Formats: sequence, C-alpha cells, structure tokens
Amino acid sequence: MKLTKRTLLSLIALGLALTLLWRQPDRAEPVATETASYPSSYMVNAQIQQFDSNGVLSYQLTSQDLFFYEQSEKTKTDLVKMTQPSLIFFTQSNAPWHANSNNGLIENSGDLITLKENVTLKQKRLDETFTQLTTEELFIKPKEKYAENDKPVMIDDSSGQTESIGMKVNLETSIYELPKQVKSRYVP
Repeated sequence: MKLTKRTLLSLIALGLALTLLWRQPDRAEPVATETASYPSSYMVNAQIQQFDSNGVLSYQLTSQDLFFYEQSEKTKTDLVKMTQPSLIFFTQSNAPWHANSNNGLIENSGDLITLKENVTLKQKRLDETFTQLTTEELFIKPKEKYAENDKPVMIDDSSGQTESIGMKVNLETSIYELPKQVKSRYVP
C-alpha cells in the first residue's frame, strides 16, 4: 500500500486535530458567578413565626413559596423572595395588622420586608371598625413595627376613604401619616 504525500499529510493533520480535541478540557455549562443567581434553598407552603427578644410573637408569615438566596457581591445581604406572602403583625395594645401581596422580599436578616403588587394592610378591631390600606409597594420594618412607602395609597376605614401619595404607619399605635396629595371622603 503506497501512501501519497497528500494522504500522509491528511492523516497527520487528522491525528493532530484529534489529539488537540482530546486534550482540551470539557466544555461544561457556564457556572453562575453570582451566588445569588440561584436559590440556596426553598420552601413550599411555608409558615414561619418570628418572636421578639422577650419571646413574644412579633409576626407570623405564610407564603406559597420562599426562595433563599445567599449573600453575594451583587446583593450584599441574604435575600428571601416570597410568592403570595401573608403576614400578621401582632401588637401589645391594638388589634393585629394583616398584610398580603402577590410578591415580596425579606432582606437584612429580616429587618426589612418589601411587599409588591396588590398590597393590602388591614386592621380589624374588636368593635368591628377597620382600616385597610391598599398600594402597589410597602416597606415594613418588623422590629420597629413600622411601614411606609412613597407610592399612591388608598385607605378605606369605617368612616370613609382617603387617597394619598405615600404613607408612614406605626403598627403598634395604629397612627399613620400621609405626607402629600391627601384627599378624603367622609361617609356618615
């Protein structure tokens, strides 16, 4: 069997190409560089109770899904994403506040809870009077029993309806501040 120069060069080139391919590292899927790109853990139909330093129930959280993300260069803090969160904030002197939304986040080891999309914050008192605040985003500081936002808010209560841009609510005392563009309708 006689090999021509052309055939010999072709076999050498093929052998070299196969050697290079064989020595090349495997091309795995790209690895996420941010720790927070994928949840480190998750819970389905979660129910969590948070107690204060005296052992008194501070709030109760239920959520369809909780996704836990570890701290990364991007987030600088641990992060928990919530689906359909529902919270009850207990107070020492007043009826509890109930908060619901489509989505939410827990940041800074639970020091900040952000509720987003179709947010309601409602308090129903023993005398059957109520206050319900409706907005698209709400920032809650559970340890301080405080909630606020700078978005349009609708407040319905036993005596009428109030609209405002922004609000600040002390959940312990049930006192709220409406900073701007406040319009109220009183219903006797």
